[in-house]
Amino acid sequence: MKTKIVKIMFMCLFIFAIFSVTKHVKADTFTEEVGTLTWEYEVSDGKAINARIKRDENTKIPVILNIPSSLGGYDVVSIGNGTRNILDANMVFEGSESTLVGETIVFKVVLPDTVTTINDRAFSGLPYMYDIDFGNSVETIGNYAFLSCLNLRASKELVIPDTVTTIGDYAFSLDHNADNNVINPMGGGIFRWWSRYTACKSVKIGSGVKTIGSNAFSYNGCLQSIEIPANVTTIKSYAFANTGIHSLELPNVNVEIGDYAFYNCNNLDAVTIPANILKIGQYAFSACDDLTSITFEDRTSNVSLGAYVFSSCNSLENVTVRKMLTLSTGTFAECLNLKTVTFEDGVTTTGSNTFYNCSALVDVTKTSSVTTIGYRSFYGCKSLTTEEYNDIVKNINIIENEAFKECIGLTGKIVILPIVTNLGSGTFEKCSNIESVEVQAPINAIPYYCFENCIKLKNIQYSNKYLYIRKKYANIRFDGAVS
Repeated sequence: MKTKIVKIMFMCLFIFAIFSVTKHVKADTFTEEVGTLTWEYEVSDGKAINARIKRDENTKIPVILNIPSSLGGYDVVSIGNGTRNILDANMVFEGSESTLVGETIVFKVVLPDTVTTINDRAFSGLPYMYDIDFGNSVETIGNYAFLSCLNLRASKELVIPDTVTTIGDYAFSLDHNADNNVINPMGGGIFRWWSRYTACKSVKIGSGVKTIGSNAFSYNGCLQSIEIPANVTTIKSYAFANTGIHSLELPNVNVEIGDYAFYNCNNLDAVTIPANILKIGQYAFSACDDLTSITFEDRTSNVSLGAYVFSSCNSLENVTVRKMLTLSTGTFAECLNLKTVTFEDGVTTTGSNTFYNCSALVDVTKTSSVTTIGYRSFYGCKSLTTEEYNDIVKNINIIENEAFKECIGLTGKIVILPIVTNLGSGTFEKCSNIESVEVQAPINAIPYYCFENCIKLKNIQYSNKYLYIRKKYANIRFDGAVS
C-alpha cells in the first residue's frame, strides 16, 4: 500500500515538474531572408507571429515596405513583438534634428491579408511614414501601434478598415512623451514640430470597431473631423483630446464616453448628445474654447454626466438643463462667457458647483420643480443681481453651503423666504455689496460664515424670536419680530 502511494506521489511530482518547465519555456525565434531583409518571428498554432526585421547598421529598409505573407512556410498573422517597432529603429540626435540608424525612411507599409493583429508599438516613431495599406484582415490595432507617425495620411483621410474591432491606447496619438519605449522622433515637445509635419485631417473609423482606446488619436492638431460608427460601445479617456476637430457626430447608441475624451478640442463648435448615450465621463468636453452649442436630444432615460464635463468652455453663452440630466459636480463651471441658463420643467436641483465662477451669468430661468440650490451652485457668479437672485430663490426649500459665495453683484437688501427650511454655511460669504438681510425663514440660527466678509452688511431682520445670534456678528444690528 505504501509503495503504491509513493508511486502516485512520484507521478504527481513528475507531471507537475514537466508542467512547470513547459510553462516557462520561451518560444523559439526563427529567421528567414526575404529579399534584402532578415525577418524574425515565432511560431504559435501553426502561424508565424510577432514578425519584425532583424537589422544592423548596414540594413537597408525599402521606402515601400511590404510585409511578407508567410515566413518559414507559416502564414504571418501578427506584426511586431510589442516592445519596439518592427524596424527595431534606433535614434541618433544631432542638435534639433534626428536620423535613424541605417536607411529607415519608410514612406509606406503594405500588410498582407494574412495579418490580423498589429502588435503594440509595431510602427511607432516613424515620422516619415506617409501611408499604410491595412490589407483585408486586420482585427486589432495595438497600443502605441502608430504613435508619433507625424505624417501618416498627411492632410488626407485615415480609413480604419471595417474588419478592425479594437483600436488600442495611443494607437495614432502624436503625444511623443506617452511611452518611454518610443523615442520622440523629433526630439522636442508635443507641439514643437507640428508646424513642420502634417498628420491626417480626417478619420473614418470602420463599422466593426467597438472600442476606441485611451488617447487613441490624442494630440493630433491637424485632425479636423471624425466619423464614429454605430457599433462603437466605448470611447476611452482622452481618445480625441487635444485634437483640432471642429465637427463631431456621435452615434445614437449606448456608447460610454470616457473621461477627458474630447478635452481641449479648441475648434469644436457644437455638440449634440443623442438620446441613447447614457454616460459621459468627467471633463469629457472641458476646455473646448470654441464650443457655442450643446444639444441634448429628447430621451426617456437619464444621462449621467461626470464632474466638470463642460467646464471652461469659454465661448458658451446659453445652456438648457434638461430634465433627464443627472448633474454632477461643476457641469458648467468656469464657462466665463455663459450668460443665460434655462432649467427645464422637471429638474429638481441646480447641482453642486454647476455654475462655479461663471462670472458673466446674468439670467437664470427655472420652474417650480427646482427646489434645491446645490453646494456652490452660483459661487463666484459676479454678474448676478439682487433682482435675479429673487427670481432664482422662488420655490426654493434648500440652499446648500456657499451657494452664492462671492456674488458681488448682489446689492442692497437680500430676502431669505419663509419656505426655506435649510440655509447652508457660507451662503453669502464675501458678498461684499449686500447691505441688509431679511430672514423670513423659520431657521434657528444664522449658519457659520453665512455673511462672513460681507463688509457693507449693517442690518439683519428676522422673524424667529429664538434665532441664535453668534458673537462674531456683533457689529451687525439684529432687528427681531419682522411682520
